[in-house]
Amino acid sequence: MSNRLRQGAIWFLLAVVIVEAGIAWNLHGMLAAGYADFTAFYSAGELVRQGQGSRLYTPREQWRVQQEFARDVAIRQAPLPYLRLPFEALLFVPFAFLPYSAAYVFWLVLNLGVVIALTLFLRRQVAPLRESPAWLPMLVALAFVPVFLALLQGQDSILLLLFYSLAYIALRDGNDLRAGCWLGLGLIKPHLVLPFVILALLRGKYKVGVGFFLVTAALLLVSLGVVGWSGFQHYPGYLWELEQHTGRGLVQARDNPNLRGLVEGFGSGFAPPAVIVGVIAILSAGLMVGVIVRGKIASGGRTADLFFCQAVIVSVLVSYHAFAYDLSVLLLPIFLLMTEWSEGAPGVARWALFGPGMLLLFGPIFPLLWLRWHALSLMAIVLLVWMWGFDREIRWTQRQFTATGG
Repeated sequence: MSNRLRQGAIWFLLAVVIVEAGIAWNLHGMLAAGYADFTAFYSAGELVRQGQGSRLYTPREQWRVQQEFARDVAIRQAPLPYLRLPFEALLFVPFAFLPYSAAYVFWLVLNLGVVIALTLFLRRQVAPLRESPAWLPMLVALAFVPVFLALLQGQDSILLLLFYSLAYIALRDGNDLRAGCWLGLGLIKPHLVLPFVILALLRGKYKVGVGFFLVTAALLLVSLGVVGWSGFQHYPGYLWELEQHTGRGLVQARDNPNLRGLVEGFGSGFAPPAVIVGVIAILSAGLMVGVIVRGKIASGGRTADLFFCQAVIVSVLVSYHAFAYDLSVLLLPIFLLMTEWSEGAPGVARWALFGPGMLLLFGPIFPLLWLRWHALSLMAIVLLVWMWGFDREIRWTQRQFTATGG
């Protein structure tokens, strides 16, 4: 990347951060009043604090609690539902001892601290990142709109980014068991971490599975302690009921930046539901198989990094739900590619590898696709191109390695 282009990119990212800060300031009154998604987490923590954990998934109880601190939220006529597994509610119990507005600010600052600390940590751990000044990865992270949305909404996607990053470091260091444990904590969003674990198991990384299932067992026991057996049995039906009424806290299919959003969002009305489900299943299985095949040559070094990035992307693509802020996990592939603009396969393959990352950092694309056109699912096409770019790069890197007698 030329020096002039680099400076232009930095000024653009800085402008995005300034715009984000302005948006947050303009919305601070609404956010403090309970419009943010943090409302669901706070009410879950409050229910557990009150000793009502068994009613964690009871809409009437959720509404009762939310009316205590968010009664002025005009856009809601029903509770903002708590969708996570029961164990995560314990994380928000300490916040429930604070007034809602103070708890929201505390959670925002905590997540912001995680983002900053994570960028500094990755810069120490990832050699290419050390070539850039310490503030540059931080600027990239804060300018990345999914991260901004996660911070603004009080979401927990930043934690998933943290767990994926720690799993990457563990895998790079050859500690598969530890990586599995970090991925187990990623069960805060099981739909975004289970595909990655399945890929690892199918590649023969059984210690990843051991670590993952050990943490999973522990978290399930904690969950049972929070809601009891009857409450835990109620959880799947609760999610299914919400899925049938997307206006009660879940987004429309076309707002999911994954394969389901792309196929269901634009295919509904043109094909029967069974056909749409079949197409999604076939495409998802095809992507998973393709990544597994490519992963067989990703034995270490740069190819292992490329495969990790590809596995993270495919986990988003095949997930059942993926909201805009869930794309925060894609910050890790962006970081791993950030200092390699001048390297890689030539031609179209190079643009397929680096172009999607640059497009994701182009902040205006998100409000256009999501808020204006309700077509965020088109982002799945960008991710598919990125998958192809990684595939070509893995092939090219392996050929270079073989040609040099590696």
